[in-house]
Amino acid sequence: MTIPNRTPARALRSSTKPNTGNIGGNESSNASTGSPRPAPGVRDFIAQQRARLKEQQEQDKRRATTKPARTPRSFAGSDDYSWDDTLSRNEVFGQSPPPTNKLETVIKQAKGSGKLNISNRNLEDIPDSVWNMYHVDPNSISVDFSSGSDLWSDQEELTRMIAADNSIKEISERIGEEFGALRHIDFHNNQLTGLPNSFTNLLQITYVNLANNCFKEIPTQLYAINGLRELNMSGNKITTLQPDFRIWTVLESLSINDNELRYLPTDISELRGLRRLYLKGNRLEYLPDGFLTTSSLQLEELELANNSISSIALAAGELKLKRLDVHNNRLKSVTINENTNLIALHELLLGRNKVDHLDNIVESAPNLRVLDISSNSFAIIPDTVLQLEHLNRLDFGSNQLRSLPAKLGLMPNLQVIVWQGNPLLHPPRNMSGSLDVLKSLKDSSQPEAIDEPAYVQKMKDVRLADRSQRGDSRFDADEQVSSVPDQSPHNIKNKTMDMTKKQLDELPLDSLENAGFDVAHLKLDHNVLTSFPSSWGHLSHTLVTISLHRNKLSTFAFSVQLPALKELDMSNNQIQNIDIADSNLAPSLISLNVSCNRLKAIPSNLSQMLPTLTTLLANTNKITVIEPSSFEGIRVLDLGNNDIAQVPPMLGRVTSIKELNLGGNSFRVPRRTTLEAGTESIMEFLRNRIVE
Repeated sequence: MTIPNRTPARALRSSTKPNTGNIGGNESSNASTGSPRPAPGVRDFIAQQRARLKEQQEQDKRRATTKPARTPRSFAGSDDYSWDDTLSRNEVFGQSPPPTNKLETVIKQAKGSGKLNISNRNLEDIPDSVWNMYHVDPNSISVDFSSGSDLWSDQEELTRMIAADNSIKEISERIGEEFGALRHIDFHNNQLTGLPNSFTNLLQITYVNLANNCFKEIPTQLYAINGLRELNMSGNKITTLQPDFRIWTVLESLSINDNELRYLPTDISELRGLRRLYLKGNRLEYLPDGFLTTSSLQLEELELANNSISSIALAAGELKLKRLDVHNNRLKSVTINENTNLIALHELLLGRNKVDHLDNIVESAPNLRVLDISSNSFAIIPDTVLQLEHLNRLDFGSNQLRSLPAKLGLMPNLQVIVWQGNPLLHPPRNMSGSLDVLKSLKDSSQPEAIDEPAYVQKMKDVRLADRSQRGDSRFDADEQVSSVPDQSPHNIKNKTMDMTKKQLDELPLDSLENAGFDVAHLKLDHNVLTSFPSSWGHLSHTLVTISLHRNKLSTFAFSVQLPALKELDMSNNQIQNIDIADSNLAPSLISLNVSCNRLKAIPSNLSQMLPTLTTLLANTNKITVIEPSSFEGIRVLDLGNNDIAQVPPMLGRVTSIKELNLGGNSFRVPRRTTLEAGTESIMEFLRNRIVE
């Protein structure tokens, strides 16, 4: 290969002049190095090039601060080619410059995938760069030989647009002019009050999510889209439904949760394709006649929670309902026709109503898996419920049950029961969970022979002592004692004293200390106590369980030492805060139930003050914020039905939690599907959201 000689002529002439001063020296030097030294002309050329390069770099720096105006071009062609000052920015020729912000990257990716997600960017309107994403800028034509260029032939029409969690107040008319192929639109959690008229051009839309905006009615533009399959208008201010919704013949899911609906139009039964209807958190007082009949909606999921509905009737015939949620209404009864077929029903939620009976449930819904009848008026668990062979979760907490039926332990698939909040005479003790309780009930269903002579003698001795203390003059030492078990509320064998429904406004220390036995279990339910007792006398060393369910306690100032206490039930009171002064006050406490109170927070030092606590039930309070540090060591945690707005991700690192209930709060994440998946799914979800 021949290298051309680029040495200037004057350099060649100067290089031919003889050097008489050191010819021999040069030869010696060249011989020692093994290669000839550059001629003076070459050195001059290199110096010139370095000087020119340095001057060019200085010009580049000046150009970077004052960029000259570009002359408009009339050439219009593919947006793959542009005239750019690539060299002035020291970039490699043929490669596109990096995007100036992340939005450019999102738009570029959207042109290739057909899916645009600009959520959570504090946007007040949609940027023009979005509307112009498929436009050709005649002044911006790039030459891009890299493998990542977005060729027009590789672009996809926009089919999915997500702009949730911003502050957008208005959508431009350009949405219907630029993106006619849209099928999925999600603008939830913005400040929209209406939709542009061009929205009617988006005839391919099947999914619209406008939840948590400021709509007062369903936008009329949506009634022009007869192919709509899923619509979410939850969290707005909608008061009525217009009859135009009948055009949605293929609509499968309609969510209008947390609005201001007072009634449902009778025409809603004409939505024959509707499978899921969500109406919780409105002002509904009744349902239209014939709403739940075989000839009307083919609903699979119906959610009516948190309304004011007083009655619900399921007519005869086969219904396709799989899930029915009517908790927290004013129901006094649920009428199920004896010929109603609910064979597909797997979940029935009736909690927080006034229901006291449930008929025809076995015949109508034999495949029921989940049943919630908590916070109602049941005095017993109906026999029809105990015959549900496929039931695996039963919540009957906060009713009027005095005992747990042994038949619960014989239900073949039952795994979870919630019994807390009932005035049970003998609540489960020292059991870690539902399975232990069910096993105990199953064992108790086996009859055991009673040693009648010893039993009768013991009851006789108890009556003698009791009457002697009362000074009963009619007492006869030879009085016959029936072999029928004594109906006294006190159970001496179990060291239980029951003072339920005595209208007590203060702790009767004299009666307790003179009980004649060491009281280990004390029941003070359904009284009018206004404060936690500051003294328990000598009982403080013997009490193992205390139940103060349904009193009028307004404060919980835990200032008395109860070294043996393991279970404390203070549910259904008016407690606003928990104040525990010392970690030595209840060093053995395992279970604390403060459900159905007015608590606004859980003490941050709870795990330090109650070091052995493993079960905390704080359902149905007004808790707004939780701190994960409060729950160290807790295994069973119930924070359902509060006002928690956000679940801290660090809660996922509280490894002791094995059973967690967060349902019925105001937070949006985790979603209901995650909550229903169970504790492990919730904890994993929270851990994945932790930002290191």
